[in-house]
Amino acid sequence: SIFLPEKANQDWKIELFKGAPGMISVGEKIHFKKSDKAEARFANEKLIVTDVSNDTFSVKDTSGHIQTLHKNELKDAHWDYSYTSTSYSIQGSSSPFVIAVANTGNKKTNHFRSFYIMVSRGSVHTMIYTDDYNKLKGQLGFTPNKTSALEALGIIPASSKIKPSFETKKQAENTPLVKKNVAQTRSFDAKEVVQNLSSNTECVVQHLLGTPNAALSSKKEMRYGSKGSLSICLQGDKRGTWFNFETGEKGNLIHLIQASLSLDFKSSLAYAAKITGDDLKEKVHFPIKNRVKSTEKHADTPSKTKIYAQQLSKESLPIHGTLAETYLKETRGITNLSGNNVRFHPKVFTDKNETIKYRPALLCIARDKENSVQSVQAIYIDKNTFDKAKISIPKKTFGAFGGAGVMVSEGIDKDAVTYITEGIETGLSVRDAVQNERVITALGKQNMPSIDINLLTDKVVLCLDNDGKSIHDDKILHETIDRLKLHGKEVKIAIPNKKGDFNDVVKSEGISGVISILNKSFKPEIPQENLSKISMTSTQITTSLERISRDIKLDNEPVKTPNIEQIKLLQRLDLEIG
Repeated sequence: SIFLPEKANQDWKIELFKGAPGMISVGEKIHFKKSDKAEARFANEKLIVTDVSNDTFSVKDTSGHIQTLHKNELKDAHWDYSYTSTSYSIQGSSSPFVIAVANTGNKKTNHFRSFYIMVSRGSVHTMIYTDDYNKLKGQLGFTPNKTSALEALGIIPASSKIKPSFETKKQAENTPLVKKNVAQTRSFDAKEVVQNLSSNTECVVQHLLGTPNAALSSKKEMRYGSKGSLSICLQGDKRGTWFNFETGEKGNLIHLIQASLSLDFKSSLAYAAKITGDDLKEKVHFPIKNRVKSTEKHADTPSKTKIYAQQLSKESLPIHGTLAETYLKETRGITNLSGNNVRFHPKVFTDKNETIKYRPALLCIARDKENSVQSVQAIYIDKNTFDKAKISIPKKTFGAFGGAGVMVSEGIDKDAVTYITEGIETGLSVRDAVQNERVITALGKQNMPSIDINLLTDKVVLCLDNDGKSIHDDKILHETIDRLKLHGKEVKIAIPNKKGDFNDVVKSEGISGVISILNKSFKPEIPQENLSKISMTSTQITTSLERISRDIKLDNEPVKTPNIEQIKLLQRLDLEIG
């Protein structure tokens, strides 16, 4: 018979499987071959058969969850024995013992990329079998482009969009980006270059930065640094974007090339075009308008993580009598647990690569000015120790921050002071100290610059963790203060004297220690080396004020909004006069 997919399904959402009989018994080790999130099933997840009947059999996953599979239902037939696994099926994971076969008969399927995947899976021992040792060494110097199986076997011609393989970083730095007499005539489609970089995110990033932190990385993101402070997204619309939690810097892969190789934008674009093969094109345009339209089109469509955040919020339970209460009271020394935005959930998804896929968690619910749930941060709790679970990502945020905040305490009136904290533990610790004031948790310092102004009162105190670094060099802090001042807020800073956060102060000194620090909150100062740059005489101040006044309001026209340079000058004048 003839099968025509285009007539069967216009969306091409078609999967073909070949069934095979399998003997099953209690104690059998199997794994799922296909993910089904609705059933909480994940491909390659290890399972043990616990019960077998005429029509069904039961399996237990690594978290102890029992599922029943029906023998006659196709959706339950996606399983296989799990006594061995291929190297590709356990990517992102590891196995104690690996047996690798490197057959040199076909260099298109035996190369450095496939070899690396084989040998990097084993955590205890790896044994490699090959038919020709010397030939194997020669083949491992080759890294092919990613092609389909039919292209690799030569059945169909390779796509014209195949990109050249990446050079090593040392070669790239010593190779001219553009040949002579070509730089003046070559130009690139910036949008397409960025898209092609994103498609090859893993290769590009490792080419620039080397091997990521394997313990903190996953299929969703690559992490660099001992604490994983640099995160590169690998999934969805944000694939290829990055964020540095220490410095607050962020961008796409063009920006990463700029920062890593110290290049200007044009050189970075040329370099990116070279490694993606786009340097062969001559036409250039920067379709900014198209990107804006695309963003607007999907602006009202909630992401999957936001939908999950809202689901968690609806399913969450009051914190009293739960593991979350034990965690906060026994390990954090926090006794006041009132509030609607600090909740508990018994089963929150962790990560596909984690052994235990679902864990109980303390939930921190961030809402916008309309009180709508924008994101939820889950802090995973160990059932045995009642402390944070010792996993690669002990807390995870679902949904986008979007200017929202966790309202820990609303305060008694509009004249209340707003205390903004980094984490929920510090937020609850500060609330115990200020009682009638407003307390908001930003779920991380990186979110402070974007917090919705409508959530704040006129007086704001930024409650910072003491990480041992000078606040004068903190770009995120400067950005936050500048924005708050632009909106007319009176800003102060409170920070513990010793390294640690306000919850550490509670555990060592009690609430009185927090009160003492908050009473010593201070106005942010400009570093001494910058003061000489803004020093003015009274005549210069008067002249500058008159000029700015003329710029803002000309003749009898409506008052214009001052631009950023005018605002900065006014701020400097205010500091000088004050």
